[in-house]
Amino acid sequence: MDLTKFALYTALAIVTYLMLLSWQEDYPPIIDDGSVARAEIPQIPNGQSDATAVNDLPSDIPTSTPSAPSSSQNDTPTVAPVTTSTSANTANPADLISVRTDTFDIRINPIGGDIVYLALPLYLKQIDVADDPFVLLDNQPGREYVAQSGLIGRNGVDSNGRATYRPTRLATL
Repeated sequence: MDLTKFALYTALAIVTYLMLLSWQEDYPPIIDDGSVARAEIPQIPNGQSDATAVNDLPSDIPTSTPSAPSSSQNDTPTVAPVTTSTSANTANPADLISVRTDTFDIRINPIGGDIVYLALPLYLKQIDVADDPFVLLDNQPGREYVAQSGLIGRNGVDSNGRATYRPTRLATL
């Protein structure tokens, strides 16, 4: 009796393994690199009208830039009023601040200090493809993952538009 049960379990395991191999041949795994445009997902209405959503901002945000204490340091960020449209907040790729270490490749937008690109050079997207790092944050059409920064409020840097930053020193490699 035990030999029959063992033979049936072994046969079931072999058939399952062969079915898995056949499945992998018919439907190979596809690694998404984000370059293919995706269909846009329709928005589900949440019960608010568009006029209500636009006017749904806190009323305690000041409209003028607070006076900053004077200091002699050059590394303090400067606040410059900038329009809030999307095209104005996107810097040219040449204007981005690039930081490269052995584990990170980061590009920072000087308008607002947002991280618009973050890649991990030590971790590849595909094992077979060299020099193709795993990208965590990217600002491409259809793949807009950005780490936004900014402080709004009475004493916030972004109280009257996005702050404009500039590096104090540039490193050469």
